Amino acid sequence: MAKPYLELTKLQRELVFDMIRNQGYAEGVHTLYQRLRRVFGNRPHPAMNKKGEIAYKDDGGIYELEPRDEESYEYNGDKYEYETRQVTRKGVKKRERRLLLPNRKSIELFLRKDPSHQVDRTVRHAVAGGIKTPPKYAIKPVIPKANILDIIFCDSMRMPKTISLEDNAEYSWCFVMVDALTKMIFVKPLQLQTQLSTTTKKRQRITEEESEEQFDPKRRPASDQTYRYFLEFIRRINKTRKHHDPKRQDVFPRLVVSDRGSEFMGPWVEGLNELKNKYKKTKINGEDTYPYFNYTKTPLGRSQYNSLAESAVGICRRAFYRINRSYQEQLEKRTGTRKRWIPDDWHTDTQSVDLYDWTRDCDEVMRRLNSRYHSTIKTTPINALLEIGITRKQVKQNIVDVANKRYKDVKHNLNLPGFSPSSPVAVGDYVRVKIAKTGDMGVTFHKKGDTRKRATKSASNNWSINIYKVVDMKVLNKGQRTYRVENIDPNSSKRVQGYLTRVQVLKVPPDTVLDSARSVKDEEAYYKTEDEVLSEDEKEEEEVELTTQQKANKLLQYTKRDWNQELRGKTFKSDDKTLETITNVVYRGMIYKWVIEYESEDKSEWEDYLPVVLGMAKGENWYKPEYDLILNNKKFRPRK
Repeated sequence: MAKPYLELTKLQRELVFDMIRNQGYAEGVHTLYQRLRRVFGNRPHPAMNKKGEIAYKDDGGIYELEPRDEESYEYNGDKYEYETRQVTRKGVKKRERRLLLPNRKSIELFLRKDPSHQVDRTVRHAVAGGIKTPPKYAIKPVIPKANILDIIFCDSMRMPKTISLEDNAEYSWCFVMVDALTKMIFVKPLQLQTQLSTTTKKRQRITEEESEEQFDPKRRPASDQTYRYFLEFIRRINKTRKHHDPKRQDVFPRLVVSDRGSEFMGPWVEGLNELKNKYKKTKINGEDTYPYFNYTKTPLGRSQYNSLAESAVGICRRAFYRINRSYQEQLEKRTGTRKRWIPDDWHTDTQSVDLYDWTRDCDEVMRRLNSRYHSTIKTTPINALLEIGITRKQVKQNIVDVANKRYKDVKHNLNLPGFSPSSPVAVGDYVRVKIAKTGDMGVTFHKKGDTRKRATKSASNNWSINIYKVVDMKVLNKGQRTYRVENIDPNSSKRVQGYLTRVQVLKVPPDTVLDSARSVKDEEAYYKTEDEVLSEDEKEEEEVELTTQQKANKLLQYTKRDWNQELRGKTFKSDDKTLETITNVVYRGMIYKWVIEYESEDKSEWEDYLPVVLGMAKGENWYKPEYDLILNNKKFRPRK
């Protein structure tokens, strides 16, 4: 049976892999397809030999830079032919050469089986098991007027702390602005005063005419910096439009929207008020009108304006994180001990190995996001801004059409291209599990291979690195499906208790190739074989070979379940010589850390910090030497 799509060739797979994994483009199926379409157009695919390989020169360069008229050619004793197929266009049948541009279905299957895309996949928030319509009080979509910069949304996002390679200053926040009509995004790092940056901030608001050379963010508070970047955004928009068409007039925002953060206080408000008065107009009856630079803050709680600003923040953060992940993957392959290094064809001239400098990615993130195909406006933001192939009125109409479509009979459980399976999860399927948030507002880049959630921000991994298998399923009284899963690695400490809802599991194809170079199915078989080969005697010998420090290191990774298996039921004598029995081990948060609950002979219940209880248990026959090495570790030491 013929497939309804063309599978990726080796060259196409290399091109898509390079864009997604090496260059770090955080884009979906349709957006990636549109980007490749702009790059390759209708260029035919180079001729291939029987192995599906194209011709390369001795120096590694591509031999066929331009397509040939003949159907095949020979090079270095090998025959290369153009792949063709019969197509029907307007009732006429003819044979056409295969295009270098991959089709959408093949890109979808590539992303569905890519591990990095699986763990980053957006989490579905609808918990109910059936089809649901949106509530009557749902947030309304933002519909701007058909004017460039009609509404500008501003917000800030926390980023991992870094030291800039440019000015040696610390940055941990990023400022984001987005135009509601064209979706043009502007991104700049904010230099705030923290415990690592001790420069004195001067409250001196920048003027509209002040040059970029005079601006020093290290000596300005956040509100000065945000106002300066706001002016820069307006200037760059107008400069870009005039560069494309000198006859165009300057445009100014009708409305500026932000939240109630401290970066939108003082100089920010004062500056916008001055601009509002500067560009005011007078009606015939003498009353002043303010057509530009009106400013409003979002109300406390949910607002239609929060949705667009937060969406832009999430998109930007995901782009930053995806670039960092690509850098980490290529960093693993490098050799040497240099502290400044870049991968091949990277977008910056240098990068830090010890502390990744995300501020150098801001321009690249803006370039990628402003050149990506946007499904809402059905074009790229830069084309919408310059009105290339589309007008402002058409852009607005596209926004209206999409809003009407999305808010009419919305179904929360529709398949998402590239990720959702065509059939619901069933017993025997392989899944990734949704990672629970830790509640820690600190933000760090997610380390490659790390299996825990490092931050509450959506740009870190949303789904587990570990692969699980569905071993049981229950259907509740209203048809909701719940699943019990087990880790395919029987020796892993990452276990899941209880049953999970459908939004807590992500079905993955069994032929997904993992970092071990094995498919998911082969990985499970590998663990089973390894477990069978390693007998109980060999396991004991392996345990004996571990040093005390290695055993202590394993204790640092213990979960609540591991500690209870380790200590529950153990007895010891307290300081008053009373015999105590450990009943439970719990984690009480960042302040109190690990706490052991125990019971006396008279059934009275007590609890104390883990280091204190293990200190009293020294000398018991179950006490292990590795406990001595963890008693003073900060992971177990409570904060005073």
